[in-house]
Amino acid sequence: MSDGEEGAAAHDTETLFIITVNGRAARCELVAGLDGVHDAFLRTVWSGPGEAMPHEFSGHLESLRDPAAWAVHGEGDGLPFWHWWAGLGDNSVSVQRLTVPVPLGPRAGAALEQAAAALRGCAAELRLAAREAGGPLPFLRDKGVK
Repeated sequence: MSDGEEGAAAHDTETLFIITVNGRAARCELVAGLDGVHDAFLRTVWSGPGEAMPHEFSGHLESLRDPAAWAVHGEGDGLPFWHWWAGLGDNSVSVQRLTVPVPLGPRAGAALEQAAAALRGCAAELRLAAREAGGPLPFLRDKGVK
């Protein structure tokens, strides 16, 4: 891989990555560029358990911009920054670069807007219910839901 390939992949804000957090704070997130990966990793570190030591955090943050740290997980499609992983106490974080563009045609865009509108409506109803209840709403899980 040439220095040009490394630089282009490292600073490309159009490149998409999937961040997967495993453990108590499990979630997935789609981010753009290595800056997005860096920010998502920081959100994971600060919102998760404090088992990892600060020097481990800085090492992980530094490795996010090092193609060699990503290369230990395989060559993938042959381009840099394909896959990265870090253990964080009881949690772990993996990052996968998408190798093909995400197709967002007119139907997908319309479906996303419809879903976003439904979520905005749900958020508004929850804020109203919390206001009427005089505080936070208790979280209850249906025993039949896994």
